[in-house]
Amino acid sequence: MSEKLARGFHEVYKRLAPLWYKTREETRDFDPKSPNGKLMIRVCGEVFGEAVEIERLQAEIKELRGLLKECQIYVEARMSSVDIELRDRIEKEVGDE
Repeated sequence: MSEKLARGFHEVYKRLAPLWYKTREETRDFDPKSPNGKLMIRVCGEVFGEAVEIERLQAEIKELRGLLKECQIYVEARMSSVDIELRDRIEKEVGDE
């Protein structure tokens, strides 16, 4: 996956480079075995890996928020009026985060 991304970046880079820009001969074609190619593959692997992890964590947070909302009904059903008043005061002070 990382090599495919690196190749894609390389092709887009070449396409978007201005006409007056000259690429060095040794890096004109993508070579995954060259130092430049190896570096680009590692960079893509890390960036892509971080993006996937962030997306996974965001999905997990969304799922946990949903579970908390479901549980809130049961918690509030067992609250006394004093507990409810206290919760309302805290929510007013802190705000809905």
